[in-house]
Amino acid sequence: GSSSPVEALLLFGALGGSIELHGQPRLVWARLAATASAGSTQLQMERAMDWRPGDRIVLASTDLDPTQAEEALVASVSGNSVMLQAALRFNHWGVTQTFAGKSLDERAEVGLLTRNVVLQGDEASLVSQFGGHLIITGGGTAHIEGVEITRMGQKKVLARYPMHWHMMGAVNGQYFRRNSVWKTFNRCVTVHGSNNATVQGNVCYDNLGHAYFLEDGAETGNLFEDNLGVLTVRAPTGQELLPSDVTPATFWITNPDNTYRRNVAAGSRGFGFWFALPVVPTGLSTGSLLRPRETPLREFDGNVAHSNSNTGLNVDDGPNPDGTTGTAHYAPREVPGTSSPAVTAFFRNFTAYKHNNGRGVWLRGTELRLVNAMLADNSIGATFASSETLVTDAVFVGVSANAGGTQHRAGFPIRGYEFYDGRVGAERVTFVNYVSTGARTMSALGFNRSNGFPVDPGNFGKELTFSNA
Repeated sequence: GSSSPVEALLLFGALGGSIELHGQPRLVWARLAATASAGSTQLQMERAMDWRPGDRIVLASTDLDPTQAEEALVASVSGNSVMLQAALRFNHWGVTQTFAGKSLDERAEVGLLTRNVVLQGDEASLVSQFGGHLIITGGGTAHIEGVEITRMGQKKVLARYPMHWHMMGAVNGQYFRRNSVWKTFNRCVTVHGSNNATVQGNVCYDNLGHAYFLEDGAETGNLFEDNLGVLTVRAPTGQELLPSDVTPATFWITNPDNTYRRNVAAGSRGFGFWFALPVVPTGLSTGSLLRPRETPLREFDGNVAHSNSNTGLNVDDGPNPDGTTGTAHYAPREVPGTSSPAVTAFFRNFTAYKHNNGRGVWLRGTELRLVNAMLADNSIGATFASSETLVTDAVFVGVSANAGGTQHRAGFPIRGYEFYDGRVGAERVTFVNYVSTGARTMSALGFNRSNGFPVDPGNFGKELTFSNA
């Protein structure tokens, strides 16, 4: 309960024992209530904060460029107002907008990094990228909350992560909650061969490779809720643990039988949410009878992806046994691995904004539904390399008031919903602000221009609304 840090250079797990780490309860992250401009030393938050002078915080980018995330130190706090010790370098958007009766929330997330209990590697690890690690294995138990974990994980070393449940099976009741994990060298939180863990309300910032990580595809029943990921860093070629770490995902999801609710992927150098589903589990879980590509989706609801270098929600590109990735068709069935009837996977209430090189959403599969989405300020809103897959009751916004400093590639033709493969379609969807100019072509509807694969004649748009589009 004291405010003085408790530091540890290395904590090597619980092998049949118990780890109990409980820091002071703090308000972990919130959004701005007004835009914070470059040069400003004041933040207006959406709620009164319990932050203190000297606390370190991180502001997420609200631009196309994920590297506009920035750290700051708190000078003072008065209710919703937070004064900073130094001026901001970038603009951070802080206003909600309304389109077709639906709120577009592009306000910057601000996360607290400071805690009164600290696990950290030594200063030499900043150069070597060889820090401490925390592992729970062999029947151990972990309840960890309110802790700061920094300079942890070991670059390109398997199973040496900042926080790691390792081949535990059921871990009912165990949790990792309201922690900060930042400036780490190999992931953020790993759930490996373990089921029913709770990962809730954490802030992950400036980590190398995939951040919130399901390792093999045998992990089920885990809850990822209200977590924030900011600036997931790309591993240099030749220094990646997995080949896919060169395009890292803030949330790397290898089995759909898990719950993802109200998480934010804010500024990965790769993907936001990547459903990287193997045919069968890999690694130490090889031999499992599970079939991730045919497993029903438990819950994906209210998640947000923005300012990522690649696609916000990518359902494709599953891992092979050697760690490479290849095209992956997600087709859930009532009983995976059989010819039982197909079931529909619902991706609900998803928001994706400010994606440049990728898309807001890319789905590859059968019987998938993107429901009640808000997709704004993206180079391309959504593309489905799928069959019997629809976007319904959604809003696509070509250009919002959040202009940002970074622009889409010169001459790139911006599209909202993109027809490809099929049968796919858009139903009860509103398109706003897709207007071509002399400098750029824009359209609410388009097709995958650079691809020779066929477009199904059954593809359709139904009950579409166009506003300034």
